Amino acid sequence: MIVAELQDATIQLAQGFGWRVVKFQADAALLPDLVLNRGTRTIAVVFGTPTAEQRVRLDALTYAGVLAVAWTPEHWRDGTIQHHLRRQTPQRAPR
Repeated sequence: MIVAELQDATIQLAQGFGWRVVKFQADAALLPDLVLNRGTRTIAVVFGTPTAEQRVRLDALTYAGVLAVAWTPEHWRDGTIQHHLRRQTPQRAPR
């Protein structure tokens, strides 16, 4: 599985589980490849090994409470991606 195939498979699985998907193509050094959102959960994804600039941005997103990850084909094979996308979204407390 190459990175493009991994990205496509992740998008299909995420949409199947009800995630909103935003795919970025403009400047890979500045943005994650995907931002996934479902309910109160947001995941920022870089596919492959992140550059130093991407790592800084992923760390900043993590600090802000976003799950910011770098996923490789190994993460698909070992079930990591599927685990994160299947995980139940916590419900917000009523106001």
